[in-house]
Amino acid sequence: PLVTSLSARSGSGGSSVTVWGVNFRNNDTWVYKQVSPTVQKLTHVFVGYNIKIGDVDCNSTAWLSESALRCTLPRGSGRAWPLTVSVGGNYSVLQDAFDFDPPASISLAPLFGWTNASVALTG
Repeated sequence: PLVTSLSARSGSGGSSVTVWGVNFRNNDTWVYKQVSPTVQKLTHVFVGYNIKIGDVDCNSTAWLSESALRCTLPRGSGRAWPLTVSVGGNYSVLQDAFDFDPPASISLAPLFGWTNASVALTG
């Protein structure tokens, strides 16, 4: 496989990103398996593919075509994470591919109070 681009360069856990490239062949194939010295059997084999942001697998993946895969992003933080696609034991890495969105800003009310007083966090 060869990863060429992403549909989004940033996002947060749970959102989806489409990975574009080439040679994302379908995740299964048929091969002949030797079952005895004189007999071969046509067997369905799962080739498999995987997408990672940094060292973390996507929560779920979907094969869209030989040039597109979909990744539901794991939770994460940080910037400039590499994206790795592996297909059938071969892989491609797009360096500095993805930034996780920073956490939402939070407001605190009241700003002053007594010890053990109730506080509201909003954000």
